[in-house]
Amino acid sequence: MDPFAVSARLGAARAVLINSECHWECPNCNHTDITHEAQAHTRFHSCRGLKGLTAPMVPAGTKCKVIAHEREDYIGHNQIVTTDGDGLPIMAVETVRDDGNDVAVFAPCVTSEGRIGLPVRDYKEG
Repeated sequence: MDPFAVSARLGAARAVLINSECHWECPNCNHTDITHEAQAHTRFHSCRGLKGLTAPMVPAGTKCKVIAHEREDYIGHNQIVTTDGDGLPIMAVETVRDDGNDVAVFAPCVTSEGRIGLPVRDYKEG
């Protein structure tokens, strides 16, 4: 008897197991990797070709270029920025393909400062 017919008669659910394997490479250095995740994902690495920046890898065989964009705005005192191996401030890494592009932006971290023990002044209306 057909095993699928038996499982259908018994109300058993059939599952399809997919072995997903994705091969990744970096167009700026010789780094490669293999992942086994079933859901959509992008692999990142510290790229020697981009002077140590965290950069995305692309599926093996993809024709593209990955470029770093230097920050062009003013960087104030004590502002946290991402720099490459030469100390240049970098704002984003862009993957450029014939059919479009993707951008990974290095957002600066928010900082705050607080003080304890400051005198409280009385507030009087009017």
